[in-house]
Amino acid sequence: MQHNYDVHKKNEYWTESVKICENLIGKTRDNTIFTRAIHILVLLYRNFGENEKAVACANRMPELNDSREILLASATDGKEEAKYIGEALLKMADEFSAQLVYGLVNNKHHYETDMPIDKIKGLISLFYLICEDGNFGEYHGRVIQLYLYLSRLQWERGYHDDAFLSLDKALKHARALEALLDGKEHFFTAALVSFVKCRGGKPVKIAASLSQDWPFWCNPDYSQVEKEIKADPRWNKWVAKTQQ
Repeated sequence: MQHNYDVHKKNEYWTESVKICENLIGKTRDNTIFTRAIHILVLLYRNFGENEKAVACANRMPELNDSREILLASATDGKEEAKYIGEALLKMADEFSAQLVYGLVNNKHHYETDMPIDKIKGLISLFYLICEDGNFGEYHGRVIQLYLYLSRLQWERGYHDDAFLSLDKALKHARALEALLDGKEHFFTAALVSFVKCRGGKPVKIAASLSQDWPFWCNPDYSQVEKEIKADPRWNKWVAKTQQ
């Protein structure tokens, strides 16, 4: 996949943002500001088509094993270490999932076989590897996204019944996430993450927007899949369930 960019996108606001961030990374001693400035620069440089500058900025950041999450686990022991290890596992699974999907969409030829279906199923299994009891806390959100995308892939490859099973599973995880967003304190309950506190929040209707969120990741083009799956009577029945 080639990221589309246009020199005309170098509007005055983006150009000024680059100047500000370049100045910040040269002067600030605040790690948070430095990291945020690098993040912005990487994205803007890529959007401008200046990939070499983007790579140079990215190379100023630490490697994965020197990340805050890993170092926090190394800095502690006992229950505190268990908590940080659990948090690291969950965050890494979440980010790994996103990066693997980006790896898939990077090449449209990946979609000529069932390989993407197997990969997405594997990502879902990764969350069960960490949380074998199915309590994914806030990471139900990522699993929802994976099931929505999986349904699109399954339909496209002719597994129409499986596609609707995946949509039902996305709805199941949406209900689970809604139950956690009740303003109360919740913890993960699986062995490896039992000391990790779930990130809570105010009640939100997540299920109701699933049909608008589908298929979440939009690449490759899914217009034909959308036309076909929404013509199936089961689609409207599924949408009705999301509104209950």
